[in-house]
Amino acid sequence: MNDAKTNNFLNAIQKYADKQKQDMQQEIETFKAEEMKKAEDEGLKAAYDIIHKEMENNKTVITREFAKKEKESQDELFLERAKMMQTVFDKTTEKLIAYTSTEEYKNKLTLQAQNIAKLFGNKSCIIYINEKDRNFANQLQDCFGGETQVKATPEIKIGGIKVYCEEMNIIADETLDSKLQDQRQWFTENSGLKVV
Repeated sequence: MNDAKTNNFLNAIQKYADKQKQDMQQEIETFKAEEMKKAEDEGLKAAYDIIHKEMENNKTVITREFAKKEKESQDELFLERAKMMQTVFDKTTEKLIAYTSTEEYKNKLTLQAQNIAKLFGNKSCIIYINEKDRNFANQLQDCFGGETQVKATPEIKIGGIKVYCEEMNIIADETLDSKLQDQRQWFTENSGLKVV
């Protein structure tokens, strides 16, 4: 009987030990599963963070590259527009220079001198002209009532007259050069060649 009690006792202890072993194995398996899940989650998060960072870097590189290409395109357009505008103004300058050889130009020069002379009355003036217009010097002086000098200046490349009255501190500019220059702004705004 003692053997039966001992066997029962040993069986109970064995059963209890097996149950404890099974519970421990279950806890280990649960712990391992949780740790694996945690490691997977951390790995996925790290992978996501790496992918997200790489995407942000790529986006930055692409945006920078796009901005660079856009700037280069605008610069090219700006240069092309400037060339086209310069061509237009070079041709216009040639036509104006040809115009300064006409009788109409001579009459216009005289008319401009007469109109400016009204502004200055009998005050002393200096009339600035292009070198090639020197032969009109006397005719221009005759339009003014005060003491007048005529001086050729390299500033006037095309033609027309610029008159300065020191006493009134006024300059009247009727040169073709300044009128052409004034048209540059208008041309830029109205030609349709603006680079936006």
